[in-house]
Amino acid sequence: MISSYFKYAFRNLLKQRGRTLINIFGLSFSIAIVIVIFLYVSGELSYNNFHSNADRIYRMYCSVKTAEGEVNYSSYQPAEFADVLQESVPGVVATTRLKSTQVFIGLEEELFQEIVGFVDSTFFQMFSYEFLAGDRQTPLHQRKSVVLSESVARKIFKDSVDHLENIIGRTVIFPERPPFNLYTVTAIIADPPDNTSFRWSVLIPYINARVYPRSNDFGGDTYTYVMLDENNNMQRLADASPDLVEEIHGEGLRQAIEAGFIKADEHNFTFHFMPFRDFYLNSDFLWGSYETRGNKKSLYILSSIAALILLIACFNYIMISIGTAMNRVRDFGLMNVVGARRWQVFFQFVVESFVLTLISLFLGIILAEQLLPLFNKLSGDTLNFTLYSSSLNILFLFIILIFIVLSTSSYVGFYLLRRADPLHYLRREMLSVRRSGVARISVVLQFFIAIALLISGGVILKQLNYLLNYDVGIAKENTVVIHVDFELQKIQTLKERFLESPHVRSVTMSDRNFNSGSSSFGIQNPQGERISIRLLRADSDYLETLGLELIAGRDFIRDEPDDTIPNVIVNETLVRELEIEDPVGERVSLGSDGS
Repeated sequence: MISSYFKYAFRNLLKQRGRTLINIFGLSFSIAIVIVIFLYVSGELSYNNFHSNADRIYRMYCSVKTAEGEVNYSSYQPAEFADVLQESVPGVVATTRLKSTQVFIGLEEELFQEIVGFVDSTFFQMFSYEFLAGDRQTPLHQRKSVVLSESVARKIFKDSVDHLENIIGRTVIFPERPPFNLYTVTAIIADPPDNTSFRWSVLIPYINARVYPRSNDFGGDTYTYVMLDENNNMQRLADASPDLVEEIHGEGLRQAIEAGFIKADEHNFTFHFMPFRDFYLNSDFLWGSYETRGNKKSLYILSSIAALILLIACFNYIMISIGTAMNRVRDFGLMNVVGARRWQVFFQFVVESFVLTLISLFLGIILAEQLLPLFNKLSGDTLNFTLYSSSLNILFLFIILIFIVLSTSSYVGFYLLRRADPLHYLRREMLSVRRSGVARISVVLQFFIAIALLISGGVILKQLNYLLNYDVGIAKENTVVIHVDFELQKIQTLKERFLESPHVRSVTMSDRNFNSGSSSFGIQNPQGERISIRLLRADSDYLETLGLELIAGRDFIRDEPDDTIPNVIVNETLVRELEIEDPVGERVSLGSDGS
């Protein structure tokens, strides 16, 4: 009995090849896009889930209410905060600190730039990583110990060792003063999964962080992670936080209130605790980050686009099927005459939709795998085709199949079978498509969605063109930025070596990149409003190298001993904010110390 439905379905699909090919093409392409978006969204949602204790780990952050009533959020805490939490809050099993920075490490003959994480010895007690070689219990207990990821270990030592175990005990050079620059490899871990928010590839004990660049943020320069016991009672942390504020920041807060930076309020400074799994997608409001952060809004947008594409494909299938089904009403009439019931006629639509959708699903999976490299190129991601890796993905494909089959066959069957009897079928006394209110709504909705997507696409393209072509006042073309952490004299030597090349026009150095990082403080304008000043420390070749236009005054003078602080170069915005008519030679107070 069932086989006859499939035979008739295949016969009808082959008979109406044009309609079949159009529907298969539309559905398979739509399914492919939906699969790619699903892989991306599910990948973003899976960040940090591989840690076995992730449900019990929390990240500390604080909120500060400024004198103007604004609330700023920061993840940075003082280094001593971790020990205070461990000692004073019941239920805290372990704490660990984290800082990270880019440094050059390697052997004498070759150095590589890697992101180094500074953590406590409890780090591997809290977070789950696979050890491939070395000490699995106490890899960071010695001050000059280093844990390498597999890729970094193979990059540094290359073919000099046959097995990873032979690397254990070897030394790696760090940018510190000899002989303190030699770190002993104590363990090698597998490269972390792609869905981790940590950015480091090398780990060393936190105590070594003091000789590397650090933030001067009010809250500190360190991330603090807390792991609770099996009871996972986060309320204890919340209850203890007011006392911790006074213990950690009490004197500093009072000074900030007196200086007019922070509002004199009972809740002007508060500690908060965010589940570690939530941090990747729910921390865009936080200032600064040692971790990679995602964009939750983009997931909503992409998911909405996937749903619209799938709905449009289903609408097209329905409209085409209704148009061609009108030519088959005599067949349905004969089926009724020979005894077929309405549900049997309806089931025929379900079988035809199932066969066509199943074919489209297989083609969509193949097409999605081919589209993934293009998606990675456009998004700058490294998404892998993991559709068969979990039962959840298979369930997603099954849901797509059922949704398309039911949404397409139900309306076509209902449209042809409502208030119909065999004589109506044989006489073709059916309602026309033009009289169907749902059909009209479907067409209008498709046009509306298409127009909305076209307008949105146009706006996005215009914004991208603006971002790419707007003159930001910096010579970006042919400008290369190199991050170095050498001593000043070595950087000066490097600068001179670069200038020896006939292909190098100019070289400058600064304490940070011109479009990332921040060293800032607040000052008051004549209206009493506090504005934020971003500070860069640069040499006398900075303006020339980056093509910055000097409107008034002069540049810094090379090798001039007195041409340091308090001489500064400011931009037009600061002059307008401070309402200075003749800025050259004007003395302004920058910073809370009145300098």
